[in-house]
Amino acid sequence: MPKMIDFSRFVDPGHPVTNVAHQDVKTCLLSSKAAEIIQTVLEGYNRIPVTDDKTHYHGMIKAIDVLDFLGGGAKYSKFLSGRMNTKAEHIMETSAEAVTPKHTTAKVLDGMKKRNLDSCPLLVGKKFSGLVSEASFVHRVRGRTGIQVRDAMVHKPMIAKEHMSVADVASIMVRTRYRRLPVASKGVLLGIVTPYDIISHLKSKNALHDLKAQTLPVTQVMNANVVTVSPEDDLAVAIDKMRSGYSCLPVVEENELMGIITERDVLELLQL
Repeated sequence: MPKMIDFSRFVDPGHPVTNVAHQDVKTCLLSSKAAEIIQTVLEGYNRIPVTDDKTHYHGMIKAIDVLDFLGGGAKYSKFLSGRMNTKAEHIMETSAEAVTPKHTTAKVLDGMKKRNLDSCPLLVGKKFSGLVSEASFVHRVRGRTGIQVRDAMVHKPMIAKEHMSVADVASIMVRTRYRRLPVASKGVLLGIVTPYDIISHLKSKNALHDLKAQTLPVTQVMNANVVTVSPEDDLAVAIDKMRSGYSCLPVVEENELMGIITERDVLELLQL
């Protein structure tokens, strides 16, 4: 077990969680259609809070929910019923645990760790006000930690093998809820694939209706220009790269995939 990071060096644990919440968040309406939601995902938004016209919060749509809807899982039945006119209320998840400005940073961090939450909507009354995510905490950590990446990483991550089809990888993502999968062959990292990569490919081929028939190997849609870290790097190196938008980093040594380090892995080391 690696040593913990004293998060009180960066944030006052007794201050309201509003101090770390993301306030500038792209939302959609309950009545928003699938086509609009897909476009928002392709603009780079992985989490889309769903509100009504009074900004009351109702649920959350993640990129992986869109993949589910397009044919990766059980939500495909909704696609068959309404296709691109399907409303957000039929795609969203409603199980997210909300926080309020009365919650302290320490309480929310502890709750996210204990209940394995990757994000929480911030509500004022019923109104959506912001989003607290793993990045809300992790990106606040500055400077060397004295912890090597190898001591915090996942050593045997789930991977997508080079021969797997796009449809198969989409199903794995939806079933496991893993948002990023390294693509490897005989232990060598080839790339990384995310729901965004698959949805972007479908859109470019005018095939958003046809995910289940995608027999193309995942190597054709993955991102081959992967940002990585070394097992010997201080965790600060990984966190700096995460701040640049890379929430999952393959850990590579002499081209061999040794593991992955994610914002979740860093979050688990934060202590108040």
